[in-house]
Amino acid sequence: MTSTLADKWTFFDKFIQSLRYRRVVHLIPKGSVVLDCGCGNGEFLRYAHKRIARGYGIDTVKGDFAGGETGTFMEGDLDQKIPAEDGSLDVVTGLAVLEHLNHPVVFIEEIFRILKTGGCCVLTTPSPRAKPVLELLAYKIRIISEKDIKDHKTYFSREELRRLFCKFSNVKIYYFLFGFNTIIVAKK
Repeated sequence: MTSTLADKWTFFDKFIQSLRYRRVVHLIPKGSVVLDCGCGNGEFLRYAHKRIARGYGIDTVKGDFAGGETGTFMEGDLDQKIPAEDGSLDVVTGLAVLEHLNHPVVFIEEIFRILKTGGCCVLTTPSPRAKPVLELLAYKIRIISEKDIKDHKTYFSREELRRLFCKFSNVKIYYFLFGFNTIIVAKK
């Protein structure tokens, strides 16, 4: 979730992150006001800059924020209230964040609160199927960040995700990267 985790990322971690970016960027409608949760250094906002009118990134540690001209950093804890106005955002993203949270229900409720009616959130999280593979890659082979994998709290099943997003009117949940990652697209 935090930029301090991303600071320890390997080449392979960064490669997987780039695959996430490519997979979700087209889900952001052009001209959107976007909040990227767990933004780290703001790289996703910079990557998506052609699609967004204004971008905000939130994380627990600022670090070297690279969100570009359209990005603004906000410090905050995603297990608590997000410092954004009710109904103020078109899109909320969170790429590989949900699994790191102690209170995912609070996070999803906050996303619902800050999204405009008709807005959507786009989240990714590893599937339960990914857990043994990620642990092997982190602890045995050591090609991904051990610190990042140790910070995973939950690997959400499709049913658990449906319950988390029960307030949203239209929820699509599908797998990518050989079923090891899940994308959730939920509209308010």
